Amino acid sequence: MSDRWSKCIQDFWDEYNAIYEDWREAKSSVESRVPENISYISAHNPERSLVDWDANRARDLYDELSEIRSELRERSRLNMSKHEERAEEIAIMFSEGPTELNVQRLVDGGNTDWGFASIDLSEYLEIDHDLTPESAEENAEELAPYWSGDKPLDDRYHELMLVMSMISINARHSQNEGERLDDETIEFLETFYTRLELEGGGNQAGVLSVPGWMEGDHMTEEERSHALGMLEMVFWCSLITNSEVATTAFQGA
Repeated sequence: MSDRWSKCIQDFWDEYNAIYEDWREAKSSVESRVPENISYISAHNPERSLVDWDANRARDLYDELSEIRSELRERSRLNMSKHEERAEEIAIMFSEGPTELNVQRLVDGGNTDWGFASIDLSEYLEIDHDLTPESAEENAEELAPYWSGDKPLDDRYHELMLVMSMISINARHSQNEGERLDDETIEFLETFYTRLELEGGGNQAGVLSVPGWMEGDHMTEEERSHALGMLEMVFWCSLITNSEVATTAFQGA
């Protein structure tokens, strides 16, 4: 949460500084084009003239800079508004605690690392997250109808996705550290993908048919991207560290 809030603050200052730099450059550009005989420009000086082209040029430059200033002020207003909205979101997340949705937001936002998987979800959520073959089969059986559109997404779906996301964090850590996944996780992944294969129609369809299930209006682009991203991360991390899972996942591809 500290990392998430820190990024919010950094984003605000990055935009603030960008706005200031854009104003500095715009002001410098306009000043460099002011006619030499014009010493002072304000909202009313010099006045437009039918014969004084330098005065008219000065007025055009003033209007140009005024328009840029208005645009930058609007950017500044939006920057502050966005910052306040994000601050409110962070405050609400803090007050709610580690709900499944808030934990998922941290995972999706990249605010977590492998160590986050050590959280005991049973302390907060009613989720069966044991890495057993039985729970792997149950997860696959439950997720399949959500992805195919046979069942609308609900709280249970997000709980299941949270569990799978936690497993993907461990898999990513193992990949980064060049470590082999533990036997419990390997068996869980093998069973999960094998069960997904059966849900997808067996060897002729395979796990790679899963993206096709998600086509349609039963999932938003963000929900589809999240689901596929989770599956891809778990699969490719396990593929690199464990050939057993690769054999199972590619069977029938």
